[in-house]
Amino acid sequence: MQVLFWEELEQALGERRSVCVYQHFPRVQRAAYVNAQLQAVRERFPEHAAFAVWSSWVAHLVCARPARARRLHRAASELSARSDGRLGITPLEP
Repeated sequence: MQVLFWEELEQALGERRSVCVYQHFPRVQRAAYVNAQLQAVRERFPEHAAFAVWSSWVAHLVCARPARARRLHRAASELSARSDGRLGITPLEP
């Protein structure tokens, strides 16, 4: 199992990048888990915007630079709209 540490995410974001973290779901309620993970990301990196795209098995947590956040969220929303309900997406929050 590969683990991503907060320091690694901080280093990647510190290089003026947006980051997408691939996360398998543990055996918990999906929406609550996604919301908890996004809350943790938002608390640690308040200068970035965060949202998630998820299916029944995995979530993609996006922590984006403000300059790119809307464009990334729009692209993810279009993908979700074409997925016939298989992909969920959270609102974009700074």
